[in-house]
Amino acid sequence: MSIGWYRKLKEQVGEVEAKRRQRDQANRWNAEHREQQRETQRNRIAKNREMSRKRRREWAAEHKEQEAAAQRRRNAAHPEKYKARRAARYAIETGRLVRPERCQECGEPAKVQMHHPDYSKPLMVEWKGGTE
Repeated sequence: MSIGWYRKLKEQVGEVEAKRRQRDQANRWNAEHREQQRETQRNRIAKNREMSRKRRREWAAEHKEQEAAAQRRRNAAHPEKYKARRAARYAIETGRLVRPERCQECGEPAKVQMHHPDYSKPLMVEWKGGTE
């Protein structure tokens, strides 16, 4: 479309109707190309994963109050997860749980992370290879 298409449409049907038609056209296009957009986003994330993580960590370091508020909201929304994680971390600190050097699934040496398949059993954790 040419640059002046919106201006011409606005002159023909008025600004409110032109905006409505433009919005409808954008919504139709988005609906028709939703999977293409998702695939593009997945590719962009995969390609720039390390940079995205770095930016996220930098943002969190600069916005500690917002990050802490978001963490409080997540903990309040999922109290069973919060309690299980807290109990597991305490068990590691006191020596009741020992963090292994290798992933339980693949056996690769990695910085492993705890995974709780059942939050009602906080000390029953699976150790999975970390992302960093």
